[in-house]
Amino acid sequence: MESLESDVNAGTGYSFHALGDDHQGLEQYGLCGTFNKNKAFNPSRLMTRSQSQLYSIWLLPSKPTADAIDAIIDRLSQRYGTAGFSSHATLCSGALTGKKSDLVAAVDEIAERSTGLSAHAIDIRYTDSQFQFFFISLSADDFTTVQGIARKILPDPHFPHVGPHISLIYSNNSTGIDRLQLIKELQPQIST
Repeated sequence: MESLESDVNAGTGYSFHALGDDHQGLEQYGLCGTFNKNKAFNPSRLMTRSQSQLYSIWLLPSKPTADAIDAIIDRLSQRYGTAGFSSHATLCSGALTGKKSDLVAAVDEIAERSTGLSAHAIDIRYTDSQFQFFFISLSADDFTTVQGIARKILPDPHFPHVGPHISLIYSNNSTGIDRLQLIKELQPQIST
């Protein structure tokens, strides 16, 4: 995997990372830095993934939260034969209308203006949508603020219809997956 790193926000502790071909053939871009060490969900990076003319901006939890959630995702993926992925909360997605460098600059600006971002788990929910099949619902206050920033910077961003969340299972087929039983099993592991 190729990686390019350079400082983008002098004095803020953020670094820009351009990662090539890291997630299902998608390019990933991101900003690294700790936003707030006092909360259970502590996004350490803003990441974007783009394919063709579409993008998604992800907030990645910091350690040890990411490790704990990634372990749950891996265990469920193996149990049910579903896709594995890294834990993240999608901030927004949309169509790439300009250059990728413009998107990278926008992500930089969103991160610069979003210090102090934190969230906590509310509960576990599910829908029949593939990417919100089974997920941890997150508190919305800081996300709403950052979404407002993204709305001002990005042209026509789309926000998850289920609100802030971290998916645990991607699937479009509930056969053999008792999500109500999974909620009972996993709820004690999700700190509120």
